[in-house]
Amino acid sequence: MRQQKKLVVMDPDYGYLKTLEKQIILQFSDSTDIQFITDPLFREQYFSTMRNIDLLVTGQEFYGDYLQNHNIAHTLVLKKEEEESLMEMEKPVDLPEDFEVTVNLDELMAEDHASGDKPVIPMAEEETPSGFYLEESIIAQLDAVVNEDAGEEAVLLPEMMHEELPEEAVQEQIPMTDPQEDCVVLSKFCTIREIMDVMEDLLLDGMREENPPEKLNKKPLKVISVYSPIGGCGKSLIAMGLGRKLRKLDQSVLLIGCDEMQSISGFLESEECADPLLAELLTQPGADIYWNILQNVEYDGEVRCLLPFAETLSAMGIGAAELENMVRVIKEKQDFDYVILDLGSALNTTACKLMHLSDYIVLVTEPNAISVKKMKKLVNNASLLPDCRCFMIANQHHMDGLRLPAQNLFGYLASYQDPEQALEDPVFYQIALEILD
Repeated sequence: MRQQKKLVVMDPDYGYLKTLEKQIILQFSDSTDIQFITDPLFREQYFSTMRNIDLLVTGQEFYGDYLQNHNIAHTLVLKKEEEESLMEMEKPVDLPEDFEVTVNLDELMAEDHASGDKPVIPMAEEETPSGFYLEESIIAQLDAVVNEDAGEEAVLLPEMMHEELPEEAVQEQIPMTDPQEDCVVLSKFCTIREIMDVMEDLLLDGMREENPPEKLNKKPLKVISVYSPIGGCGKSLIAMGLGRKLRKLDQSVLLIGCDEMQSISGFLESEECADPLLAELLTQPGADIYWNILQNVEYDGEVRCLLPFAETLSAMGIGAAELENMVRVIKEKQDFDYVILDLGSALNTTACKLMHLSDYIVLVTEPNAISVKKMKKLVNNASLLPDCRCFMIANQHHMDGLRLPAQNLFGYLASYQDPEQALEDPVFYQIALEILD
């Protein structure tokens, strides 16, 4: 397996860095070891030893000649000059002396909001912590920074990590050095999308140089549909359980609820809903929707999920064509290894179109007479299903009737009192291994 890239993002303004953090985690955490630095003391200690960094993203306040002592493949410097120029605009000479000129930064930074091109706006000062910040959901951990050869003066005590430094001390530590010619320089108040695009280009440039064969041989994204003609049989639970197991096998997974009621929301810890703007863009032919899709993806434990909509899909104007287009766009981008679709129970146009985009289908039944009849009816209409590999699972959570012959099942989900225990059932691991084989 290819060694992860090293990405270091540092800026003394925590509020500014916080606005970038979520998108950086979402876009790069699967393939990149990410380090965030906001504390000047921690920055000094971190760079007290030799560092190998694939991409360094730094505010100009933290940029200095000391970085030349480290092996840094690419550097992106974020300059603050645009904000300062806006704040220092002079009055037009042709206006009366008592005419006041007001620059509304909020309106300027809200441009292109509808397309997802959101300018980076720092958080309020009172929310800024004094020390190093790293979101809890990131798997990336702090590197070891203790220099064994250093004397006692080089060791930072824990209480020093949270000590506020006067502004003069920060300026003395790191002179405001002009970026080198080989650095990429952007305004700090470019849109988030512009900054992410430059970061991605710089990281991929290193990957192309070092690992061209692996880049070319990357497996294409696979779509897995979880379907059953039986309502309430546990499709959402099985979709979530399979996603967790694939993630534990080092696969990048995106889970999407495609049924009318967005049933997957019952298994998400967060009650946050998708931005209505995404639904609006999905209904507009030719709209650039991918950025907005990523903006509405959240981690739930170990799996990324597209946030459910607050209303039913039909109420949001989302039908078969919109869902099909969304899945096709995600497949084209190839940013995930697997996309799992949690389908409804109706065998309608939406379900059929999405299943025909799938590489695998997991069919769910229950061990009772009514469920068996419904599943037989589905099998009798097999022409509606795509020609791909299917796994049939019997959910034994409701033990109320006829058992299916064992030879007809890939596996079964045992009976559990607690859904969290059910999500860890070995059958999900078995399917994940079969899919990866």
